[in-house]
Amino acid sequence: MWLSANYTPVVDPHGNALKVIKLARDISKEKQLVEQSQKQAELMKAHEEKMVLKEKEYLKLIKELEPGASLSVAK
Repeated sequence: MWLSANYTPVVDPHGNALKVIKLARDISKEKQLVEQSQKQAELMKAHEEKMVLKEKEYLKLIKELEPGASLSVAK
């Protein structure tokens, strides 16, 4: 469980602390959503890197098949 807490001092007219009020709320769901978003971002980055590598491979193949290059088909 994740909590977010705020502490507010309660003081008398002279500024002396009498007590502290603590307000806490459960932020577990928000933390879970942030973690899921981070994992999705990591997956997207990995896929993007793979796509860049594939694009480089394809461009290399296209360059090898420039005009005048022979094209052979494996049987």
